Amino acid sequence: MVQTEVELNEKLARWTGFERNSVPTRNREGKYVAKWRYPDHESYTNVPDFVHSLDACFKWLVPKLDQLSITVWDNVQMYAMVYRDEHDHMGYEAEDKNKTPALALCKAIEKMIDSAK
Repeated sequence: MVQTEVELNEKLARWTGFERNSVPTRNREGKYVAKWRYPDHESYTNVPDFVHSLDACFKWLVPKLDQLSITVWDNVQMYAMVYRDEHDHMGYEAEDKNKTPALALCKAIEKMIDSAK
């Protein structure tokens, strides 16, 4: 299990096909930063903010899933269930009590990734 949202975001990026360049480059302030190569072969300083953006999740993560369910319980909790493929009858679920659907989805996908190890 990942400890921080930044680590979770990077773990999901790698699972999706993003690659961190081994040689950092300088940004406008002269600081060294790592660049990420996106699956579409573009390079950017950061990966999408999966844990806070459903748009990023649906663009990059969801196409790798076979099934997805997101549910709101009593307008208090977000719940996500993901399936690896059509033969995966168990599914992987997670919830976020702060009503963050993207984070709940990311946590469920992380459980699925970790189960394959």
